[in-house]
Amino acid sequence: QQAGEGRECIQRDSQLQLSYGRDQADLLILAGNSTLATIDVVSKAIQDNVAMEWMIAGGIGHATSHLYDNVKKSPKFKHIEVEGRPESEILADILALTTPLHGKQILLETESTNCGENAEESLRVLKVANRHPKLVILVQDPTMQLRSDATFRKKWESEDVTFISFSPFVPEFVIRDGALCIIGGEQDGRPPYAIDRLISLVMGEIPRLRNDKNGYGPMGRNFMVHVDIPEDVEMAYKHLLHHYEDHVR
Repeated sequence: QQAGEGRECIQRDSQLQLSYGRDQADLLILAGNSTLATIDVVSKAIQDNVAMEWMIAGGIGHATSHLYDNVKKSPKFKHIEVEGRPESEILADILALTTPLHGKQILLETESTNCGENAEESLRVLKVANRHPKLVILVQDPTMQLRSDATFRKKWESEDVTFISFSPFVPEFVIRDGALCIIGGEQDGRPPYAIDRLISLVMGEIPRLRNDKNGYGPMGRNFMVHVDIPEDVEMAYKHLLHHYEDHVR
């Protein structure tokens, strides 16, 4: 299931019932990331009781410094200690400050350093806790949502599980007063990414998503299941590559 297709399912339990025959998912996993707006979505999901259990996955990886920076810049969360801490612990602290948990336990996975390990270590933590979810909602930074979904499907392929991939927001580039801006996922009036960082994230995803010798699909590094990339997306990427080749990470 693609990211957008699960959008209604996380918003209303009636949609979960219609699409999956369930009033609740067994588990919602928030994969570690630097965009604080993902917490807003999980907070709303908890208040709407869309899952029976909750997990945040993420240790310390190459992009964790961006989460540290975003927390330090936030008027609401700048008091939270971040240095040397895994992403999941920091995001759990933010969730506890913003959400009435009413005794709900948040499972934490603190060891993973990348997308593949998010999936592997999440499954390990669940098995240690004797949890065997059948319906799982997956939330991630929207620029990584599709790859995370494909990766979890690969790493959990031996499990009897259905994933609902839910993108928390969709960032867009717009021109305002002659300047390039980002809308979607704002926190405290600030966009979720710097312009160059969002361009780098987007430009880096297409090569990873490809199912070729250099990609992460079965014909390449085999980190994830096959993903279809529409022809118009590939054409747009090739056009942008002429302008932003130096942004490919």
